[in-house]
Amino acid sequence: MCLWNQPGDDYHWRFRSRSEKVAGTMTKLLGGEVYHYHTKLMMKEAKTGGAFVWHQDYGYWYLNGCMYPDMGTVFIAMDECTPENGCLEVIKGSHNLGRIDHIKVGGQQTRA
Repeated sequence: MCLWNQPGDDYHWRFRSRSEKVAGTMTKLLGGEVYHYHTKLMMKEAKTGGAFVWHQDYGYWYLNGCMYPDMGTVFIAMDECTPENGCLEVIKGSHNLGRIDHIKVGGQQTRA
């Protein structure tokens, strides 16, 4: 996993994060100017290594000083996402649950 907090000078990632499709859509959804919080690149083959446990992004954001859920996540798949290779799953209506506290388990944060 690679994680960075600035769009940087790499054309490919800067172009994606600042594109009208990404930044423009988020501006419309959130009702105002948006900024780049961070980028995360997952490089993992299906059925290898550990699994990513269910979590709520806002739980992480809150622990990093973002007190309000006026943020959004953008997921851009580089490969086909299927249940067989571990696609992203979203729990219907979970955005209405409010913030779910996260705790550390084995050095990693997870939901409480």
